Amino acid sequence: MNVRKKLKRLIAMVVCAVMVLGCTMVVQAADLGSASYNDLNPYKGNLKGQCTWYVWGRTHEKLGISLNSKNRWGNASSWYDRASADGYAVGTTPQANSIMVWTGGAYGYGHVAFVEAVNGDRISISEGNYDGAYHEETNTIAGFNRRYSMDSSGNKYPQTVKGFIYLQNTSVPVSLTWSGDRCEPDSSNVFVYTEAHTNISGSFTEAGITMWDESGNVVASKSENPARTGTQLNIYYNVTDELGVVLKSGTNYTYQFYTVFNGTKYTTDVKSFRTKGMAENSWTQELNIADWTYGEAPNAPTAAAKYGTPSFTYSSEKNGTYTAEVPQAAGTCYVKATVAAVNDQYTGLEAVKEFQINKANPEYSVPQDLTMIYSNRLESVTLPEGFTWYDSTELSGPVGEKIAYAFYTPADTDNYNVVEMIEIPITVQAKDLSGMKLEGIDKNTDLDKYEIKDGDTVLVKDQDYVISSETKGDTVTVTVEFKGNYTGKTQTSYSLKTTDNSTDKDKDTVEKESDAPKTGDSSTFTMWAAMLVLAGGAVVVAARKRKFNR
Repeated sequence: MNVRKKLKRLIAMVVCAVMVLGCTMVVQAADLGSASYNDLNPYKGNLKGQCTWYVWGRTHEKLGISLNSKNRWGNASSWYDRASADGYAVGTTPQANSIMVWTGGAYGYGHVAFVEAVNGDRISISEGNYDGAYHEETNTIAGFNRRYSMDSSGNKYPQTVKGFIYLQNTSVPVSLTWSGDRCEPDSSNVFVYTEAHTNISGSFTEAGITMWDESGNVVASKSENPARTGTQLNIYYNVTDELGVVLKSGTNYTYQFYTVFNGTKYTTDVKSFRTKGMAENSWTQELNIADWTYGEAPNAPTAAAKYGTPSFTYSSEKNGTYTAEVPQAAGTCYVKATVAAVNDQYTGLEAVKEFQINKANPEYSVPQDLTMIYSNRLESVTLPEGFTWYDSTELSGPVGEKIAYAFYTPADTDNYNVVEMIEIPITVQAKDLSGMKLEGIDKNTDLDKYEIKDGDTVLVKDQDYVISSETKGDTVTVTVEFKGNYTGKTQTSYSLKTTDNSTDKDKDTVEKESDAPKTGDSSTFTMWAAMLVLAGGAVVVAARKRKFNR
């Protein structure tokens, strides 16, 4: 009895396991190496590995159906509507052996998967390119609506289940054609007409038109519900009366009709027309011209118009007379672009643009081998024609190489620039002070303190000169040799021997002085000492005389 109970329990567990596995796993795993995924698969090229590649292969492998026979289903997000247009039944109820379609996601590509089984509200799918790989999953529609895909930057974009494409028991394919086109424009309005015809009777639930100008901007659109059932729908519009749009005369427009039949949208080819009258011309490329420099080849102006080819003329005044002659002289100039109007075609255009012919830099040679004397000013140096010192009062600076700055003014200042701050090399030479008079030097002169000047400049001993003296007999010769920023040599001499006149003068001076010696006066002290010696001598002589007289 226990054995039977255990066997029944085991059989129940196995049945439950089979039921569960049947609803959560693919019964027949995909053979990705088969021809369905390779040679026969139209997505085997760059799209191999994508969800559309896998679903095509799985559908062919399992059901023998080649999808997308018209090769126009596009991205996964478009499969629902494109399959419906090709005659496949679509809906929102999940069925085994159908295709689940998502919209949204990164870049709006959407996603598709093959429905392997359905159990209540749980759907088992197999798919390709889920996180870049083959994938199986069982979930509810609500669960599948929580999916998302990411772009290259990692941003997440939600995906939404749109419905299912039913691959078995398909209905008769729908065929819709367009005919009876009419387009009747005038200068500011147009009447357009078309007819939609289907091979089966059905419901037209939406119809309308979109109209664009030459730049691709929508100028008119209309959507409405014709609420018509049958195989034909006529669509027509008076653009001004029904869409409230006034068109431009002489202008090209494009338009397209559409309708929604049995839930599928159909569109006509894009058609075009031109309104009557002269088109309003405009610049498609604004007038422009680049500046150039005098002596260079002139730059050509550029401009382009919606209609016609512009011609160019020039003037030195904005409101002056314009001619075809291209200006040559430096200065402010103007160019005019003109498009002549053509009757019954387009209006004329005119535009003016200012530009510059810049002055050129003149050619010149930097003066070389210029010299100047130390302590002189630049004005003492003569420059070639056209050159002017930046500061003619600038002093030479020390002996050696010097850089001074000058302007160069060309003869033609209308077309050439004045060049500023040109570096000019100058050799500063030592100033020759040979023959300078050395005044006031005698035996009482302290040569170390003797002051020598160059004008108002006091020269520095041992830096600017060396001074020495030489005595020969009664004559002293003083020599000054200049150095550094100076050159040359000069001499003076004086005698150590006093003249008779000077001696008599000294005697007279002594006689006039006080008899008392003065402190620090060695000559007076010497005189008194001599007088004392003479007086002493006189006393000794007198004493001796007295002795002998006895």
